[in-house]
Amino acid sequence: MSVSELSVIFLCDQDDIWLPEKVETVLRTFAADKAITLVISNGSLIDATGRSVGRELYNGDRIPLGFLSNLIKNRYQGSAMAFRREILEAALPFPARISMHDSWIGLVNAIVGRAEYIPAKLILYRQHENNVTARHHGPVHRMVVQRWRLAVGILARLGLLLRIRRDMRRQLGVPHYGPVVTHVARKR
Repeated sequence: MSVSELSVIFLCDQDDIWLPEKVETVLRTFAADKAITLVISNGSLIDATGRSVGRELYNGDRIPLGFLSNLIKNRYQGSAMAFRREILEAALPFPARISMHDSWIGLVNAIVGRAEYIPAKLILYRQHENNVTARHHGPVHRMVVQRWRLAVGILARLGLLLRIRRDMRRQLGVPHYGPVVTHVARKR
């Protein structure tokens, strides 16, 4: 990711399928509001052969995108995300001991930027036995350790992240008071 020179970075998994309207829809969302720094869209789940399993990545037209709710239960699915370069620069380098880069990027964004959820299904997310991200979470103690590492990483950079947030808000003409992000992104 660090070698990308684009202003918007899209994440993707090699075995997922982007629907034809994905890029245009996401870029249109960014263009509609310069304060949006991360966009996450819904997707349909498919099996290893490409058949629908009848489920979506997210249920409903709203998902929590705030810091605390996502530290507890991550909703930032990398293959469904795109973000502005400024978020990547704030997120790098990734802490050595985090297990989920997409969660890290989402949490950094929750501190410095604003996320928007698109309820339209823009990807086909393939689930199979070799997925890096498991369908079911592991033991609770492992989840607690993973969340602890994310929190420690954020706390270690909090001063820097708050300065980045201040500078980004200043550039955008956004007031320095009020919530950093809306806790539930609204349907566009």
